[in-house]
Amino acid sequence: EALCEGDDYWIVPDKLEKQVSILDEHDDYAMCATEAIIQSESGILNWRRYNQDRIVPINDIIEKGGLWLQTATYLFRKGINSDMIDCGRKCHVGDYPLIIWCAMKGNVYYLSDKTALYRFGYGWTKSFNEKDISTKIKGWKSELDMLKGFDSYSSYKYHDSFLRRRKRYFIFWIISPNSKHIDILKDAFSEEYNL
Repeated sequence: EALCEGDDYWIVPDKLEKQVSILDEHDDYAMCATEAIIQSESGILNWRRYNQDRIVPINDIIEKGGLWLQTATYLFRKGINSDMIDCGRKCHVGDYPLIIWCAMKGNVYYLSDKTALYRFGYGWTKSFNEKDISTKIKGWKSELDMLKGFDSYSSYKYHDSFLRRRKRYFIFWIISPNSKHIDILKDAFSEEYNL
């Protein structure tokens, strides 16, 4: 299965062919993701996740979050998400739980070819940022619950990575850009304040 949301697009005709070939050759791979061109309001961001094709360490997938590898580059085995646990299904985003789930089911392979264009700050992200604080809190809590749930599901095998991600997510995505709501956030996220 492959994903490509409405504000992103594939830029090479053989994207799926290359990825399918990789999955066909490696039964232990659950997903193949590629590099992407990232376009922001400021222009094209020129950076790469890795310098070469490789298996992505699960710790990178957990700690670096859903923006580390772009959704429009995902190709994953059919039906792999059919038995995803509730915390992943209930999360306000779908791509981040999906890639963590795939990494728990098998290897995630990174292909360094740029096969898609991802528009950072448009679409879902822009829409979410325009929501009221109580709606945002529900979304953020669902993501933190997802991280805690996957941590438990893995029998805490990657606990340090899940904990680092929760701390980073809380500070940089919740507190820093929303400091004018600090009192509301302290009440809503008392557990994260004590991490």
